[in-house]
Amino acid sequence: MQTLRTMPVDEAKRIADRYAQETIGIIRPTGAAENTDSGPAPCEGQHGEVAEDGRYYIQHLYVVPVSRDRQISTLELLQSSWERAGYEVLRLRRFQGEEAGEVAARIPGDGYQLSVESTSPPTAVSLAVYSPCFMPPDGVDPFRG
Repeated sequence: MQTLRTMPVDEAKRIADRYAQETIGIIRPTGAAENTDSGPAPCEGQHGEVAEDGRYYIQHLYVVPVSRDRQISTLELLQSSWERAGYEVLRLRRFQGEEAGEVAARIPGDGYQLSVESTSPPTAVSLAVYSPCFMPPDGVDPFRG
């Protein structure tokens, strides 16, 4: 069994927010983005069972306006920016027959993952930042107080 790193929820959120804001800054330097969901969620086990020991991951979800004609160039810009930053690009794909697609990366140093995908219709991109699973310090379950 893998030993999980221990991290307070607030610290994990700050790291996810930093990655989100950096990515939003690349996508849209004016920084206009709508946060649609943020916070901890329980980790799942190998068979889809929900952890009951307090282990959690952070998810930050945003919608960033991007015009239809800038969708692919934005995804390619993210890919090259992430590669220069040393991130492992997991995929870059274009949706068949559309000016839309998806790019995803993992940050090797800490295991956070980023995914940016065109919305339908492609008037924006959705940005998701996910942390790896962490154990809360001192056994404090973030879902039970």
